[in-house]
Amino acid sequence: PHDILRLLGVQELAAYLVKEIQDVYRVQGVKINDKHIEVIIRQMLRKVEILDPGDTNFIKGEQVERTRVMEENDRAQSEDRIPARWQPMLLGITKASLAT
Repeated sequence: PHDILRLLGVQELAAYLVKEIQDVYRVQGVKINDKHIEVIIRQMLRKVEILDPGDTNFIKGEQVERTRVMEENDRAQSEDRIPARWQPMLLGITKASLAT
């Protein structure tokens, strides 16, 4: 999954995870709406790692929520400052649930 995230991006990884998880449940004869799995996957993908803080207050290597980075980058760009560069992260389900 980390390779899919790195090479193909968040959307492709999310689709892959939904398919794989659904396959496991289908074999057992259990039907689950994709929405339920997508909620969990969204939580697993909500953090990003800062690669270059630019002119923001982030620290290189810091793990922050995607929405926070997007807001700060919008603010930086509107003030003609350099936005942070980041990469998406895939948290394990336990870490993702503890971070809520």
